[in-house]
Amino acid sequence: LVETKTALETQVRQMQRTLAKATRLESAVESTNDVIMLYEAPLQPGQPMRLIYVNPAFERMTGYSREELALQSPKMLQGAQ
Repeated sequence: LVETKTALETQVRQMQRTLAKATRLESAVESTNDVIMLYEAPLQPGQPMRLIYVNPAFERMTGYSREELALQSPKMLQGAQ
């Protein structure tokens, strides 16, 4: 029982450190003036990549909101061809 408690306490501390690290990373990404975009790779050949995240700097630079870009292909940023 003591071993289980120690193991759980270790896991909790690891999760707390991971959460703190993720929170710092999120804060940095959200507050930078550099544009950050994240894409989801296609699951099948021939499928387009999908834009899954943009930071506020992207929104300021392009005028597009996150909601407008939700799951859009990055090709939509190229404009009319």
